[in-house]
Amino acid sequence: MTATAYPHIETDATGAAIISGATTKVIEIVLDHLAHHWDAHEIRRQYPYLHLAQIHAAMAYYFDNQEVLDRDIE
Repeated sequence: MTATAYPHIETDATGAAIISGATTKVIEIVLDHLAHHWDAHEIRRQYPYLHLAQIHAAMAYYFDNQEVLDRDIE
């Protein structure tokens, strides 16, 4: 099995997944999606410094690692 690369996602010093070029954590994007039912365009309006590609990459990362991130959310 090969590892999946996420071109807009990197990890910080603590190992948390963050959006490349920003300090926004993937889990922040995910929480807004889950709690507020925001789609990518609404998340873009709330985080105007992010590009749609970054937001979609964050959501792809979440869905590929959902079990782990859901445990972190709990």
